[in-house]
Formats: sequence, C-alpha cells, structure tokens
Amino acid sequence: MLMDPRNPLSICWWHLPAALPCFIRFTLNSQRRRAEEISLSLETIYCQILDAYAKVLEAANARDLIVHRGN
Repeated sequence: MLMDPRNPLSICWWHLPAALPCFIRFTLNSQRRRAEEISLSLETIYCQILDAYAKVLEAANARDLIVHRGN
C-alpha cells in the first residue's frame, strides 16, 4: 500500500533508509505512556501562551485584536 505510487500516501522505497529514524521515533513517541508525557508538557506550554501573547499585543497596542469566547 505505501509502496504503490497511485495511492494518496506513498513512500518511494529508496527513501526508506533516510526515513527510518523518523519512523522509529514516531513509533516510540506514539506509545501511550510517552504520548501522555508529551501531552502534559504541551499543556504546560499552552497554558502560558495566551498570557505571553497578550503581553506582546499590549506592547503593540493591539490588544483589541483578541476576542475571548468560552473559557
């Protein structure tokens, strides 16, 4: 399936050696425990983004560009 060039997602066999490290990292990071660790790290970053962005908009005198909806 992945080797068939007529499919929407295909991989040329000669690219596999170069792509293999990426596939291995993806597989390891897709395991449940690692995925949960990554999501917790991202949550920490995302929780700080709005405050940091608000400071940038304040400095640019453009705070009115953000509309808060919901939480």
